[in-house]
Amino acid sequence: MICDKILFKGQPLLTIFHQGFRKKATGRILKRTIKVGRFNLVFTESYCDHAIVSDGWIQIETGLLQPRSTMNPYNDSTCAKMTRYCFFEKPLCIFEINNDEYRLSISSDDFCKISEFIKEYTGIDILLNPMALGDAFVFEPHEFGLKTNEKGSVIIEKVPAKSSIVVQFKENGIIVSSQLLNNETETRDIEIECDKTWNSHDIEVFQDGNLVFCNRDVSYITSLDFQIGIKQNLKPIKLNKIASEYIPAKTSNERITHIGKRSDYNTVIRKSEFEIRRQIKTDQPDDQVHFIKPNQLSVVNNLLWKEIESATNEIWLFDSYFSDNDGIGCSLDWLRIIANCNAKFKSIVFFCNGSNNSLNADSFFKKIKEDAVMGNIIRIKKRLGIGLYQSKFPIHDRFLLQNNKNGYSGVSIGTSFNSLDRNFYCISKLSPASSKKILKDLKSWMEDGNIIAHKNI
Repeated sequence: MICDKILFKGQPLLTIFHQGFRKKATGRILKRTIKVGRFNLVFTESYCDHAIVSDGWIQIETGLLQPRSTMNPYNDSTCAKMTRYCFFEKPLCIFEINNDEYRLSISSDDFCKISEFIKEYTGIDILLNPMALGDAFVFEPHEFGLKTNEKGSVIIEKVPAKSSIVVQFKENGIIVSSQLLNNETETRDIEIECDKTWNSHDIEVFQDGNLVFCNRDVSYITSLDFQIGIKQNLKPIKLNKIASEYIPAKTSNERITHIGKRSDYNTVIRKSEFEIRRQIKTDQPDDQVHFIKPNQLSVVNNLLWKEIESATNEIWLFDSYFSDNDGIGCSLDWLRIIANCNAKFKSIVFFCNGSNNSLNADSFFKKIKEDAVMGNIIRIKKRLGIGLYQSKFPIHDRFLLQNNKNGYSGVSIGTSFNSLDRNFYCISKLSPASSKKILKDLKSWMEDGNIIAHKNI
């Protein structure tokens, strides 16, 4: 039996036992160490006579993992009989408990590095199964070689005695034939023929009445199309500002080489259905990007109001031209909305070019206090809860960004908030990762001496 262990900061993350491997197996990595931050992430491998699992587990899960299971540590032709010892106490070097649930206590980047390391050396995908950390596993592999021949038969290799095999032949997902075969005598290769046209099959293998192998939608490559093109660099083009030169790349006429069976009716139908589905999906409207035209303010309001209303912790508006006198009425409306949102911390970052065309922090502060709605809020609550930050330099793009309990979100806006009804522009929904990075970089930019005035209202 082989025992694999993963340790981080000296704490065990995973313990995995593999049954059925000989002690004299060679060519195996016994130890591997990398750094994640300042700490060691270690993989060790040793041999043992039997599985030793520490006390404290609260339940046991047993069953058979199919080849493509994210918990299966073996290859695509092997099933794994799994016994999982589940522990409630999870590694504190990875997790922390917050309101009766586990959260990461390390950065997402470090967790991804750890998961990649675990995937490489154990085969288990921790990114899709993070709560497997801290558990112990016992795996027993069951592998059967599968292949087909020119007759269209399926050949199962090295089937042990006292086994039963069920194969369901399918054509485009429809079961066209189901066959059961028993092997009572000796270990041998078994060929199962099918008189129907098929392009995939399911298979189950039972030994002594127990399911030991199961795989779905198994298919075989019977033809290949190679698309070949030669890429060549042309004469460089001299540039002055953006770079010293640009070297165009040209691809020669591409040639397709076909190997194997020629396309039949079913192949053409499947390929056509795939392309039509792809085209339909490609032509569907993208709700991540909204193209706005003049006089569509109601559409814009709907999009941005929802974004502002969802803020619960931090909300940041970066708009260098937010205090321009041309459109200041619109900016004051947006300030009214932000002042009444649920966010605990509300911040506006803007630029003043020093002319009479825009307000600086002091004059903007005075303008807000003179506003009827916001002035009334200040008289009742003593404050709006908004921070005004005047920047030394303008930034071109406009961002509305949030940092909430459930993560980051945000939008990028192609025009200023005081001209949302007058221009052609896009409002683009940002991914959580992009929102986090942009907000982090902009805060860093602010801390680098790019804020010349700050007012809290």
